[in-house]
Amino acid sequence: MKRIHTAVAAVVVAAAVIAPGASAATIHEHINDGGAALGGENKSTLGAMNDEASSLRVYGRTVTFAQDAYYRGNRFVAWKDQPDLRQAKVPFSVFATWTDEISSWYAS
Repeated sequence: MKRIHTAVAAVVVAAAVIAPGASAATIHEHINDGGAALGGENKSTLGAMNDEASSLRVYGRTVTFAQDAYYRGNRFVAWKDQPDLRQAKVPFSVFATWTDEISSWYAS
């Protein structure tokens, strides 16, 4: 009986981390997957989550995140989770990171 409860708890925890509609990636408002979330495979615009991501999760895909809507601007390619986007640097910038910079993404 304990084994069943453990398996059910693991599924519930995993489901809580994946945002509705997430098939390739989920962005989160705060580091370590905290706060509001938005998921999907291809997002040309992000609505209220535009320039709000501080962490992201990817689900077995290579995902290209863009600095501007409609996949334009600088790009960041991820194939694994990024719990803190302050660690990911924007190209050609000494200090800029990807925190609060993502405006669209697509999966390969």
